[in-house]
Amino acid sequence: MKMNMEKYDRVVWRINGSLLLLASIGAILMMLVVGYKLASELFGRHQVHDIVNIDENTKKEEFLRIGYFQYLKGTEFILVPLSSEQTYSASYYSKSSHSRARNYMIFDSKNKSSYWIWKSNESLILDETKIYDQISEEKTQKTRGMVFEFVEKNSNADSVLDENDQKSVHYHDLASKETISILNQVDRIVGIQQSASDEVLFFYSRSGKSYFKSLNTSSFVISNEKEILLPPAT
Repeated sequence: MKMNMEKYDRVVWRINGSLLLLASIGAILMMLVVGYKLASELFGRHQVHDIVNIDENTKKEEFLRIGYFQYLKGTEFILVPLSSEQTYSASYYSKSSHSRARNYMIFDSKNKSSYWIWKSNESLILDETKIYDQISEEKTQKTRGMVFEFVEKNSNADSVLDENDQKSVHYHDLASKETISILNQVDRIVGIQQSASDEVLFFYSRSGKSYFKSLNTSSFVISNEKEILLPPAT
């Protein structure tokens, strides 16, 4: 009986020892993870892309700079983006953000004149699509204008402008220098497609429904919004 009790005690002791060892290893791993996160926040420089911090209560510095030039096909014009870099101070770390574009300049390579498409740099421009005078012969295409997808309001109240906010769309015509508002504060831009020499289609969603509009790039007439009816769920 005494021998059995001794064997039982040894088994229990070994089990307890194994459990203690596993608990110690788990505690060490947890401390390493927490220590790494704290060190990253204390000594690291946080970088995020394609956002603009608009929180008035955050101390920040902003630097504007021009980006890479693009020759607009078949024209004398050069498209020049204006991007921004922000650095903000928090309680114990610094953070920086980079934006893709805040504005665009059109530079005329012939007469060396230029102008900015927007009067201010308040928006975050997410994407641009070039529109041509015809779509059949790519080699002889001439850039007619550009469609810009951008964020101008902090629609989700998180103090930053980013792709999670509602989007707007403008068309800029090179010949007239006019900028036409196509879409205002929609949830998602599904697609932008040039369907003819003077027609561009815009597909988008808002409040769980899908829609499309068209723009005549000669007359600047915008069609009425039409809902795209989806097939019933099975």
